[in-house]
Amino acid sequence: MISESFTEAFVEAGGFRIRYVEVGRGHPIIYLDESGGLQLSRGYEMLAQTFRVIALELPENRRSASIEDLARHLNAAVTALGIERYSVMGTSFASTVALWMALLRPESVEAIVLSAPAAPPRDESFEKRAAELPQPALVLLGTDDKVTPPECVRLYRELLQSCHIVFVYGAGHAIDADRPEAFASLVGDFLTRKEQFVVRETSALIHP
Repeated sequence: MISESFTEAFVEAGGFRIRYVEVGRGHPIIYLDESGGLQLSRGYEMLAQTFRVIALELPENRRSASIEDLARHLNAAVTALGIERYSVMGTSFASTVALWMALLRPESVEAIVLSAPAAPPRDESFEKRAAELPQPALVLLGTDDKVTPPECVRLYRELLQSCHIVFVYGAGHAIDADRPEAFASLVGDFLTRKEQFVVRETSALIHP
């Protein structure tokens, strides 16, 4: 469901007409939803109090296109919107697309947020490129998530140079909907601090 506070529009990029919604002002967050639609929760409305949240709908050909091609189309959409620097966020399957957006345009992406992410591709070329990404990354997983196993998110800690893992207490697969206040607080703090964001000296934290 799209809140009335969000503005809906379309952008032409890479031969596709991509639907998007946005709200807020400040540093841009490019958000990708796993479903291909624009499922926006109160967690994103709360983020929009500080950030400019732009949710892009995955192109209609996502079933036949490679993840790399999807990321390329979406990067073109961001450029068409006149955005030069941004943070990228993805949930579930879309987390891999978000990571590819950073791989293809590392000079533009300032930070990466992966919420209940799908497992990263176990491909040598992909892993080598991902390991070279300098951007800080935040990986979130709900303690009640029945879709994404904890072992999956820990792969990102092995893969990325600067990766923080936070387990959100009482949240399922849709962390932003289940725990909107915790979600907005964590993501907002991370995107504000970036390299200075500290979880603990240990590798993960269960957030109350």
